[in-house]
Amino acid sequence: MAHRAQGKIVTTNTNASRNESVASGDRRVLWPLPVILCISLFFAVLGGGIFWSESDVQLWLAHRAMAYIPSAACIAASSPSPARFAFVYGVQWLAVIPYLYYWFIVVPPWAKGVRDASRAKAASLSTKQRMTFLLGVVLLALYMLGNLGLIGFPTFFNGHFACAGERSPAILASIHDHWLALAIYGALAVFCECTVAWMFVLSLVNFRVYLFGDSLPD
Repeated sequence: MAHRAQGKIVTTNTNASRNESVASGDRRVLWPLPVILCISLFFAVLGGGIFWSESDVQLWLAHRAMAYIPSAACIAASSPSPARFAFVYGVQWLAVIPYLYYWFIVVPPWAKGVRDASRAKAASLSTKQRMTFLLGVVLLALYMLGNLGLIGFPTFFNGHFACAGERSPAILASIHDHWLALAIYGALAVFCECTVAWMFVLSLVNFRVYLFGDSLPD
């Protein structure tokens, strides 16, 4: 019992310390994000470099990626080596798990520290900035609806951004030809997807305080 009580005290102190860091705007609390990004990029590059077309594990992941990630399927279909490209991209999407854990367990939008930071930020917003926030919420909502396949809004997940043919940004042409470029793109895409999801929930949780400047109840 003593060990359990001590563990609860440590956890409470850790959460309190984290809340204080978030509320004060201490960017050191974000250190896990670049670590996750670098690790996912490392394994994608390593896996792509030693890809073996007869590896059951690699082919299994490649097929799962093409089956469940729309952007993986469309990128692989236009690449010189569909299985390798799908595998590299699929490895990146495994990073969704630690990203979502960080954003929604470690610093969830409803945590006290995040809400305190939102209140502090909202207090200094002008009317124009509040209207910009409202526009941002609309764009985030469209992005999430695009991810759900309810509308054709281009996202990293649904593939409408990277596989839009002539309408696709020219800088993305390389991801269809070079798996290394795809690895870099995938690392950024997964990070952006998870961050956008967090921002959308954050905007909903703190909608009133950002739009009207009211303090949220504790």
